[in-house]
Amino acid sequence: MIQLPLVEHFENNDSEGGVLPPLRITEILMAPGMRSSFELLLPMLGALVKEKRWLAWIDPPAALLHQWQARRDQNAMDEVMILRSKSPADAVQLFEKALAAGTCHSVIAWTDALSSRQKQGLELAAEQGNSFGILLRHP
Repeated sequence: MIQLPLVEHFENNDSEGGVLPPLRITEILMAPGMRSSFELLLPMLGALVKEKRWLAWIDPPAALLHQWQARRDQNAMDEVMILRSKSPADAVQLFEKALAAGTCHSVIAWTDALSSRQKQGLELAAEQGNSFGILLRHP
């Protein structure tokens, strides 16, 4: 039996009852053991690279890079920017900067759970850069 990942959008709370912009960050909780099972993600990643901006990956597993290259032509990584962090806090900073820069249509990060404040920062950064973010993590 295949366990599908659980997809959650960050909360879009507005205490004043106004209309908020659409959410730009999606969190995908991967079931235990799915870290190396990226078959579900590869079609989505292929669709994302059709835009003329970068697709940034922050701390992707090596297995995904190998699978991605095997499924695409020799220039498979030309449209993908790989960023490596030194710590979980550094990964969140990279995520936010890549979203805000406007040079990436999408940023995908493999990291730990984030605080509400960090999630709000990512939403603001994504809005500023007109980009989308996907956070992949295990529960």
